[in-house]
Amino acid sequence: MTKPSTHTSSLHRVYATIRLILLLGIVVYLAWEMVRHWPDVQALSVRVDGLTLCAAALLGIMAYQCLFGGWLILLWRVGCFDRRQLKFYSRVWWVSFLFRYLPGKVFLVIERVRMGSMVGIPPATGVAVALVETLLAVFAAVWVSLLAVSYYVGQTQWTIIGLCIASVVIFLLLPASIRFLCSVSVVRRKFPEMASLTLGWRDLLLASPAFILHYILLAGSLFLCLNLVQELPWTVFPGICGVYALSHLAGAVAMISPGGLGVREGALSLQLSRVLSGGVAVTVAIGIRLWFVLLELLSLGVVMVLSPQLPEAAKAASGAADE
Repeated sequence: MTKPSTHTSSLHRVYATIRLILLLGIVVYLAWEMVRHWPDVQALSVRVDGLTLCAAALLGIMAYQCLFGGWLILLWRVGCFDRRQLKFYSRVWWVSFLFRYLPGKVFLVIERVRMGSMVGIPPATGVAVALVETLLAVFAAVWVSLLAVSYYVGQTQWTIIGLCIASVVIFLLLPASIRFLCSVSVVRRKFPEMASLTLGWRDLLLASPAFILHYILLAGSLFLCLNLVQELPWTVFPGICGVYALSHLAGAVAMISPGGLGVREGALSLQLSRVLSGGVAVTVAIGIRLWFVLLELLSLGVVMVLSPQLPEAAKAASGAADE
């Protein structure tokens, strides 16, 4: 195994330093906004409404199931979906999904490949599908973030017409864009597993609605939670969808923290400051992250209880018990 060159190591160190500085800057900004608007934060009152909370939780959980469903569709379209293994797939996806909070998303792919191989998913296909899944999520965030235009300029007739046209164009260009990225020589060299991918434009169009719906449902959960702090008319819901997807996009593109931690909250609070004071917007942005993490852990817990152990893991546990 060849050692990395000194030049490459220096670039990695510089990148890591810049990433840390940017992340610290975002944390300082969030803290400063809360301190600067501390009286507003202290005066913040959250309305307790069990029905609204249950609806918000249901939308959030359904949003994550959309991502899982998108992964299943991709497996089906590449010919690796096995109905007999369906009971194991939820464990494979959910356990690996929470590894995205570790830096670089590498551990997510490694865990997805390791666990997927236990249920008949070839390692190369596991890597390729995880990469396409990421690309689809980014493109879906771009598509939904178009709705942020209505949040900033209002819902005029021409705005709605322009959004509809742009949405259709991006939706139709999505498969071609992903196939182009997968065919670029630099991407092929870095991820040779992409060569094994046999997804056509129909396959990508079939999978993409699940990722788009993911952001819309998460935004729905956010909107209901926002209404517990300050009542908002339903006319702003499309705009909330857009700004939330935009905050996800900022976290994904910036790549300065795992799972977009800090970046997403900074982007969301900055945009929510149009309807909430700065300190309250930061508090809500951090609170909504904790809310979604809670829903993720709840979903994982249900999967761990209801989904059976993977075949090889079950054998290992049985062997250890026999000894």
